[in-house]
Amino acid sequence: MERMKVHLRKDLGWESIKGVHIRGKAFDCTGLLSSLDLKCKMLNISKFEDFVNLIKILNGFFAIIVERKDGAIWAAVDRMRSIPLFFGHKGNQGFFSDEAQWVIDQICVPELKSPSACTDFLFSGYVTGNRTLYPSLKQLEAGNVLALIPDEKNLKIELLEYYSFLHGDYSTETPNDLLEEQDRVVVGVFERLARAAGGSQKIVPLSRGLDSRLVVMMLKRLGFKNVLCFSYGVPGNREAEISKKVAKELGFHWEFVPYTPELWGQYYHSNLRKPYFSFAHGLSSLPHIQDWPAVAELKKHGIAENGAMFVPGHSGDFLAGSHLGPDFFSNKTFSLDQVIEAIFEKHFVLHHEKNLSKLPSPLEPNLFGIKKRIRSQLKAIPIETPADGASAFEYWDWKERQAKFIVNSVRVYEYYGFSWWLPLWDREMLRFWQKVPLGLREDQWLYKEYVTRVQQICQLRVKESLKVKFQQDIKLALKNIGLIGLARWVQQQAQCKLEPNKKWIEYQKHPLGWYTIIDFDRFSDFYTDKEKINSFIAVDIINSRI
Repeated sequence: MERMKVHLRKDLGWESIKGVHIRGKAFDCTGLLSSLDLKCKMLNISKFEDFVNLIKILNGFFAIIVERKDGAIWAAVDRMRSIPLFFGHKGNQGFFSDEAQWVIDQICVPELKSPSACTDFLFSGYVTGNRTLYPSLKQLEAGNVLALIPDEKNLKIELLEYYSFLHGDYSTETPNDLLEEQDRVVVGVFERLARAAGGSQKIVPLSRGLDSRLVVMMLKRLGFKNVLCFSYGVPGNREAEISKKVAKELGFHWEFVPYTPELWGQYYHSNLRKPYFSFAHGLSSLPHIQDWPAVAELKKHGIAENGAMFVPGHSGDFLAGSHLGPDFFSNKTFSLDQVIEAIFEKHFVLHHEKNLSKLPSPLEPNLFGIKKRIRSQLKAIPIETPADGASAFEYWDWKERQAKFIVNSVRVYEYYGFSWWLPLWDREMLRFWQKVPLGLREDQWLYKEYVTRVQQICQLRVKESLKVKFQQDIKLALKNIGLIGLARWVQQQAQCKLEPNKKWIEYQKHPLGWYTIIDFDRFSDFYTDKEKINSFIAVDIINSRI
């Protein structure tokens, strides 16, 4: 009997030779590596330590599996887990795949979903750590390498985190010097994108946000050709209106995919949903639905060319500090308990407490298990100052939400046969932001200042409406005079007491139009204005309705 079995979806671009399997593209100090170059490097390695050291120097988006002659398997994912890998074992026989369900099928152990994993999934949309919804199925986390080593009775599993998104060694340069350094980094990032994309069509999901705007501005600045921008949602929504203006001023073609109840029904309430969801969730993350119909429509109508590369703007705002609450900037000291509470309040938000009895999984008392797991993940990180606390908070966010929820959205491009690249998650971007002092990331100051400069270079004149600016000014004023907490409390009270007609308005008028995939009676019974579309989908996945 084979000690190890590896199963890979060949349609996703895996290249294999002599037991070395590679997917994606990687750079080293010499430039873009061909698949043959990378395979040769892997074949010349005899020690796991050398394998780890090689992975450390790679930049790009990749997954690598090496089947050793001694029966062991070495594997690695990039710093963002952009290509998920799953593994499990039965006795001393190991199973390894990019397809979660295949591993479960090989193990053939009838088992119930893990209650703690279901709790994570229901409240955040993903399962934390290297777990999945099933106890026997594990996954590689962001920045991890793995060795599966068989012996006579059991399977030895060695996991190592070769990269950690932790801040430190803060720069003492002036803000202006940092802005100039940031520009050098970003230009290098998009030069690598040019080499990775070649002559293929570049497709940007363009919103009104800074991230996707920076992407299209850099494409314009560096002279990229064959660029398509697109947006979607209910006709007339603000995101689309601003997206169209930005694309027009930059001279890029723009397409809009209107979302209607009929279109959502065509995708969600049909045989299109199950295969896509099964492909995308990997028994560990919510499938991305936001631009699912849009990508499908672009392909169906031939607007997205065969071989096109999607270039989404994940996640410059996160790197720049957008997830950090005001306590990180106002407190003089910080503790592990404060970080845990901040993570819990920020990320485990898909359900209101009043709906706990309606959820399908037996939940842990007071959701205590979630905080216990967060503590175990962060306990080795020294936390004394707000900068320490912010670093620990963003480390958890990077490893969990960004890798498993945000980056996992690229599954929708793969499903329809397209490639993708995530320029704002380039290794050099991570290195740059890891050394930016906390104070320059308050309200994303350094990032916003940089995007403004690039906007001036590109002579882009699109601005937010007076209404949006007024709302921002009011929020800032409330924060400055200390009433933001009171304003939030008033808002929360109003949200918890939504009248039926207000629920009907939210059901019908959401800018993406997606609540109509849910029966209104169920929506009205469950919705408190804390729930999101992902709240409903998470329940359905745990209930195995999907």
